[in-house]
Amino acid sequence: MALSRFAGLLALLCVIVIAASLSTAPALIAQSPNPTDEQATLNAAVQTLIAATAQAHTPTPDYTATVASMLEMALTATATALPPTPFPAFDPAAIQITETVEYDLFAGPARSGAFLSPDGERFLYVGMGDELCVYETFGGLIDCTPLDDIRYDPSSFAWSPDGRYIAFVDNTPIVTLQDSDIWLFDTEQGTVTNLTDDGVQIGVLRAIVNGDNLEDAAPADIQARFSPDSAFVYFVRYEAQDQTIASSLYRIPVSGGEAERVSVLTEDAREQGYVTLMDISPDGQMFVFDVSTRDQTTLNLYSLAGNETRELYALDMEAERMAETLEFSPAGDAVLWHDALLGYSESRDLIHAHITTLEGDTFSASSDPGTIIAGWSPDGSAIVYIVQDAREHERTGLYVGRPGEVGHLIASPTEDSPLIFAPILPPRLEWRPNGALLYTQAGGSPLYAVRLGEK
Repeated sequence: MALSRFAGLLALLCVIVIAASLSTAPALIAQSPNPTDEQATLNAAVQTLIAATAQAHTPTPDYTATVASMLEMALTATATALPPTPFPAFDPAAIQITETVEYDLFAGPARSGAFLSPDGERFLYVGMGDELCVYETFGGLIDCTPLDDIRYDPSSFAWSPDGRYIAFVDNTPIVTLQDSDIWLFDTEQGTVTNLTDDGVQIGVLRAIVNGDNLEDAAPADIQARFSPDSAFVYFVRYEAQDQTIASSLYRIPVSGGEAERVSVLTEDAREQGYVTLMDISPDGQMFVFDVSTRDQTTLNLYSLAGNETRELYALDMEAERMAETLEFSPAGDAVLWHDALLGYSESRDLIHAHITTLEGDTFSASSDPGTIIAGWSPDGSAIVYIVQDAREHERTGLYVGRPGEVGHLIASPTEDSPLIFAPILPPRLEWRPNGALLYTQAGGSPLYAVRLGEK
């Protein structure tokens, strides 16, 4: 019993150390040219949470000692994974950057980010200050709305399909173990509303680590996504069920009211795994989500109509570690995701962006070695992606190509920057119907708004 309590206290101490390290992230990122360092810290926090809340203590796998094995397995997987079916015809050679606007904004690491609206005409910017700022993508600042000491999760912002609302999460419960709610920013009214306010209480994740009574703990809400008609916000909730934690899918009207449970995704997160990522299909009928334990991460598909779940893909814990992002294709027939080996491996040959079809076939999003980040084209027939190559620096840059193939370079980093990067953490790229795309460089500045179009 004494040994068990000591192990629990040690795990809790690890969480506290990680949370403290995040509070100094701005200084660390300023010293480091690679924003993936901060993402690695967040991934470590997820693994710590899983270990800290497990019912039985078992040794945590030593990932860092197997870099050589990771490299060998990942390269083998990349060599054998090919697109199982052809994608719609698309000529990447016809795409180039036709317009560029440069903003003196810091985006990506350290609680900052830039998020394009669905039509690409505006973007939300969150920086070091306590306000939400909306810009015209190829214009300038429209307005800023104060947050009044709300500590947002910088990775959580999501636009509604109609472009009016932006949902986000306060706190970062997986890192800090604090209570978290879903908030709604109305860009027309300039108001910020807590949709799932349950008061200031001890969070369910903190309670399970402390050994407190779960019945008195507040649920933690994460991963807000809008329904296609923008009428509802769907989200994942960690909630107490007896003396266990369930990962459940909920929804709540944008007008407010009571949140409604849609489905229980894992009945006992400590045994079956935590859901940390979720996305909704364009037709609103399917949800893709991960389930992560200390030993395994799987990608899963939940059907709203059939009220059933099936596994899509089981990640290789050494070659891929876990998933960082999940994004449905515009057609809803595949999922683009990034593995969490980015930020851990020193190799620049690995490909960290992958595509899994709804039939369960998985292949590299690009065949270009060193592909670190990718995003769908507006119709899903192409991808835009970033390559990082320390040996052949001329390869480093922004590319366009067909899924699973080698594309062509459309932008390179400036002379004083080693790489191009996404303006969002966890990293992803957003390419909108008007051709708009945002990217930044190592260190998070400046922010570039570019328009992609045919020659």
